[in-house]
Amino acid sequence: MKKRVIIIILIIVLLIILWLGMVFTDYFRCSNFEEPLFAKATFSTDFGYGDGRKNLEYKGLGYNISTYKIQTAESDKLISVHMYIFNKEILSKDREIRDVIIDNVNVENSINNMTETKEAVIIEVNNTTLSVIDIENKEDIYVVTIPKGENLKFKQGQEILIHYNGNIIYTFPRQIVNVGKIEIIKEISDIGIPTGVLRYFYNEKEKVNVTIDALNDIGIVMTVTDTNKIPYEYDKSVNFFHDFEYTGKIMEPQNIQVSGYIISSNDNENVEEIKAEELEEIKNKEEKETITKIVYTWGKGEEKFRKGTYDFSVNTTNLGKFSIRVIFQVDENGNIELESVNI
Repeated sequence: MKKRVIIIILIIVLLIILWLGMVFTDYFRCSNFEEPLFAKATFSTDFGYGDGRKNLEYKGLGYNISTYKIQTAESDKLISVHMYIFNKEILSKDREIRDVIIDNVNVENSINNMTETKEAVIIEVNNTTLSVIDIENKEDIYVVTIPKGENLKFKQGQEILIHYNGNIIYTFPRQIVNVGKIEIIKEISDIGIPTGVLRYFYNEKEKVNVTIDALNDIGIVMTVTDTNKIPYEYDKSVNFFHDFEYTGKIMEPQNIQVSGYIISSNDNENVEEIKAEELEEIKNKEEKETITKIVYTWGKGEEKFRKGTYDFSVNTTNLGKFSIRVIFQVDENGNIELESVNI
């Protein structure tokens, strides 16, 4: 009898070790943006975007994994992973789509890829790719693979003519990978470059810090400290949810009406475009703190907040935008307590 109990215990311990091995294997794979090995895909959702973006859900023994993928020239690649054990989140990782694209460089290019052309201005020069804007539509940005064996010296600010096979991968930024030749048309372009584009390539949201100066039943006051060379700007419209149910938006107020204003110490906040010849100067510009005050007040649509969780977010206006997200709790007496501030 005793021997049987020991065997049962050993089997249970062995099963636990095997389960932990599966969990940790999938955890570390997902941490490196690799697909899980032991969890099995249960369903996928194609969102119909040009970049082939889709959501894949995986189910393991006692754990679930939710992922997002995009299509690149090589293969589908993970851009976001969330892992849960017994409905508790243990992993949440996201990466910039542009980082996925810039990694995608092992593509054979042919001199025959010359059927289409595109005029562009170089914003950034990477080891094997160029980040550019389309001259015809300056809001369209591309990552262009440099043809193998190309010996031209590319520099930011140059105006170029890209010869390629006509295929564009509609990620964000878009990708042109099958390139036959790149010609330099002008050493310094006279095309103005939108500051929103430069923020996308030059800025880092890690250089943004947010503190909450006030949060009560009257409103919220935030101080945003930004050390980027071209500080972010913020949209006056907001998203506001109560217990994950929609409660109001500036343009369509419902139960709680929100109004606000934004004050920035940025001297260049009205500059919409920058000349190509200034790109080097901007990249070498000394960083300084820019302070932005974001103030919103709650309307009197309700005498007091209902009990529950509130999710309030302010968005940036740049390409590849992000949000300042404030989550707070309200108890049965209407007392407000800050839970978290996320960027």
